[in-house]
Amino acid sequence: MNDKQKTYKLLLDQLKALLENEHDMIANFSNASALLFHNLENINWAGFYL
Repeated sequence: MNDKQKTYKLLLDQLKALLENEHDMIANFSNASALLFHNLENINWAGFYL
């Protein structure tokens, strides 16, 4: 497994943990956006259009 694959696996595991016990859709989208924004390089925005 290369570094990029490890990074995405870690992100997926973290996202699953964040979403596991939260049922509020807005909170889940917010947490997912924050996780992506703070962990992916070279992005200037992360979010969802609803």
